[in-house]
Amino acid sequence: MGWSSSLGLEKPLCMLPLVPIFLVIISAFCSINSYAMASTNNTTPLDQTEALLKWKASLSSKTQLVLSSWKRVTGDSAMNSSSLSHPCNWVRISCNQDGRVTEITLPSMGLQGTLHNLSFSSLPDLAGLYLTNNTLFGNIAPQISTLSNLTYLDLSVNQLFGEIPQEIGLLTSLQVLYLHQNYLSGSIPSTIGDLRYLTDLGLLSNNLSGSIPASLGKLRHLSLLYLSKNQLCGSIPPEIGNLVSLTVLSLRTNNLTGSIPSSLGNLRNLTFLYLYQNPLSGPIPPELGNLINLIQLDMPVNHLTGSIPSSLGNLTKLTSLQLFENQLSGSISSELGSLESLIGLILYKNNLTGLIPTSIGNLRSLIKLDMSSNQLTRPIPPTFGSMANLTYLNLDGNQLSNSIPPSLGNLESLNLLSLNTNSLVGMIPTSLGDLSNLVLLDLSKNALSGIIPPHIGNLTKLKYLDISVNQFSGNIPLEIGLLTSLQILFLDQNHLNGSIPSSIGKLTYLTNLTLFSNNFTGLIPTSLGNMSNLASLYLYDNELSGYIPQELGKLTNLSELDLSTNHLTGHIPSTLGNLTKLTVLQLLQNQLFGRIPPEIGKLKSLKKLFLFENELSGSIPQEIGNMTHLVSLQVHNNNFSGYLPQHLCMGGSLENFTAANNHFTGPIPKGLKNCTSLFRVRLENNRLQMYQKILVYIHG
Repeated sequence: MGWSSSLGLEKPLCMLPLVPIFLVIISAFCSINSYAMASTNNTTPLDQTEALLKWKASLSSKTQLVLSSWKRVTGDSAMNSSSLSHPCNWVRISCNQDGRVTEITLPSMGLQGTLHNLSFSSLPDLAGLYLTNNTLFGNIAPQISTLSNLTYLDLSVNQLFGEIPQEIGLLTSLQVLYLHQNYLSGSIPSTIGDLRYLTDLGLLSNNLSGSIPASLGKLRHLSLLYLSKNQLCGSIPPEIGNLVSLTVLSLRTNNLTGSIPSSLGNLRNLTFLYLYQNPLSGPIPPELGNLINLIQLDMPVNHLTGSIPSSLGNLTKLTSLQLFENQLSGSISSELGSLESLIGLILYKNNLTGLIPTSIGNLRSLIKLDMSSNQLTRPIPPTFGSMANLTYLNLDGNQLSNSIPPSLGNLESLNLLSLNTNSLVGMIPTSLGDLSNLVLLDLSKNALSGIIPPHIGNLTKLKYLDISVNQFSGNIPLEIGLLTSLQILFLDQNHLNGSIPSSIGKLTYLTNLTLFSNNFTGLIPTSLGNMSNLASLYLYDNELSGYIPQELGKLTNLSELDLSTNHLTGHIPSTLGNLTKLTVLQLLQNQLFGRIPPEIGKLKSLKKLFLFENELSGSIPQEIGNMTHLVSLQVHNNNFSGYLPQHLCMGGSLENFTAANNHFTGPIPKGLKNCTSLFRVRLENNRLQMYQKILVYIHG
């Protein structure tokens, strides 16, 4: 039976003269009409229709297409298809057996507009309102409280703003309230504590401020509480410990202060506890060890102090324990070795001291272990070699001593091994060559010695290798050329000697190569020209000799080149003019001779050009004026002659210009007056005119 065909008539059929043929129709209509008027607030199906159509009309034109089935049928169409006009037949609308709208389900429908024109009072039987992931804006009207039968309200992932109305507490049938990922502000209404049947409360990712109301502690059925990513302040109310049904508590990324209440230890059903990134202080309550169902305990980036309680060893279901970036002190409890389900143990950037307990090696499920940036001492436990699933091991920035245990070579799944900035001694174990999945190896800033083992060539997936600032000696093994995935290679500040192997040129993905401050001898390999991705090349402070290879001009991605403090001879290659991305060129303290090639003027990005203490001669090419970003030009202690360039300050960036101890003649360039940033000039021991007036020329 159609609703609109009967309700659309101007006069009810029961007012017409009574004849037998109409008796059935009259009876049916009167029956419908009496139901339509029967309601707790006297709303009718027509009221529902009008309320929804009015709201639809207020939405954007794009939304009209999405809700095309929402329409009023009139005229002949009304007589033939009257049922289409009732909301129960519209898309995403559900009704009960009496034809009353009970659910509006429109998630991810591209709705654009507000809720202002939706008459909540016309929908008294509404139990579910699902509008997540649309583009609704405006505020939540207090009139929403008229939906007394509402059990599920989801307005999440929209652009709603303003405060959550206090009247939300009148929705006493509500079980699920999702308002997350909006722009809601103000405080959390204390009246939410009146929603005694609430199981899910999601308010995360808004702009809510003020304190967490203690009234939330009355929600004994609450299972999920998400308040993260807001601006909530004050302390965590101890009443949260009354939420005995809670399984997820997320308060991360707020401004919560004070200590973690010990009452949280009452939440025996809790599986996830997130307190990340708040300024919480004080100790970790030992009572958290009562949360035997906990799977994740994340409390990093706070101001927590004291030791890690040994009671956390009771949390045998725990898979993630993250306490990094706090002020925790004391030793690491050996009881943590009981957490056999643990996948991630992240403790970096604390003040932990003492030795690493050998029991940590019992964590056979562990994938990520990070204890870096603490004050841990003594050896790395050999038992670490038993954690066969480990992919990430970071112990850098501690005071660990003794040698690297060979058992680490058993960690065949390892992708990252970082032990830098410790006091480790001895040789690199050859067993590390078995870590075939290793992508990053950082052993820098220790006291390691001996040779670089040839087995390192087995690490063919390696992208980052740093063994700088140690006491390694001997040659770079030829096998280094097998590391064809390598992007970063730092071998600087050791006692390495011999020649740089030409096989290093096979590392065509390399972006950074630092070999400075060693004892390398011989020629710079021409094969370095094959490393087309190289951005920085540091070979300074060695004993290298011979010419600078022309092939370096192929390194068109190079931004920094430093070959200083060697025994290089010959001319500066004109091909260096191809390095148009170069910002630093340092060739100082060598035995280079001849002229500066005019092609050097192509280096328009150059900021530092250091050529001092060589045997260079001739005049400085005028093309050097093309370097409009030049900050420092140092050419002192050479055999240059002729006039100084007239256009040194085309870009006005020059701060430091030293040309002392050469054979320059003629006047000081008037262009120096444009050097407004210039603060250091050294031109003594030349044959320049009017040297005594240099300050006048500079400062005008």
